[in-house]
Amino acid sequence: MLAAARNVWTFTMFTIIKTFCSVLLLVILISSVRGQAQPEGHAYPQLRKCVERIRANDSFEVSVALASVWTKEQKAAIKFDWNISSGAITDGQGTETITVLSGSDADRIYVNVEMKGPMFPNVSESCSVAVDPLPKAVLFDESKFVTQGYLKRILDAYFVELDNNPASQGYLMMYAQLPRHYAQIERVVKSHMRVRRFDETRITLVRSEKNPQATVQLWIVPPGAENPLPGLQNVTRSN
Repeated sequence: MLAAARNVWTFTMFTIIKTFCSVLLLVILISSVRGQAQPEGHAYPQLRKCVERIRANDSFEVSVALASVWTKEQKAAIKFDWNISSGAITDGQGTETITVLSGSDADRIYVNVEMKGPMFPNVSESCSVAVDPLPKAVLFDESKFVTQGYLKRILDAYFVELDNNPASQGYLMMYAQLPRHYAQIERVVKSHMRVRRFDETRITLVRSEKNPQATVQLWIVPPGAENPLPGLQNVTRSN
C-alpha cells in the first residue's frame, strides 16, 4: 500500500513539473517572437485620424504619429510615400504630413501612406474623407421682359427670397437685342430697388448674350457657389 501511494505521488509531481516547464517554455517563446517583431522601446508609426468630411475645393491635412522614443535621426530615416484617390497633394509628399486639395470630382477621398524605416518593417496606413459638393446657384425665375409692371412683381418676390436667405447673393442676367434694351431693364431694376429700399449691393446685374426677345433671369447664389453661366433655360414666361 505504502509503495503504491508513493508511486502515485511521484507520478503526480512529475506531471505537475512537466506541465509547468511546458508553460514556461511557451511563455519564453512568445516573448521571444514579440521581441523580434517589435523591439523594446520601438513602435509602429500610425496615421492620425482623418477629418470626417470637408467641402469640395477645400484643403485638409493628414499626418503620421511617430513614436516619441525615436531619435531625430531615426525619424529622418523614415520614407513616406503618399497616395490619394482624388484631388491633389499640394504640400508634404515624402514627409510625415501632407496637405490635400480636395477638388470637386469625387464624394470621398481615400488616403494611403506606405512607410519604411530602420526601426520597423514596411507599414501601410489608410483613411478616407467625405467630400460635400459645392452648393449651386438656383434659378429663381426666367421671364420675358414685356412690361415694367410685370418685371416689378417678379422683383418683389425676388427681394423676399433674398431677404429669407441673407447669406446668398442675387445674380440678375439680362438678354436683349440692343444696348438700349439692356439699359431699360437696368433702369427698371435699380429704380425698383431704391423704391423698395433693397440693398443694391446684394444683386449683380449682368448684360449677357444677345437675344431677339428681351429676357431676364434671376438667380440665387448661396455662399461658396459659383456664379451661373450665361444661357437661357427655356423656361421663359411672358404673362
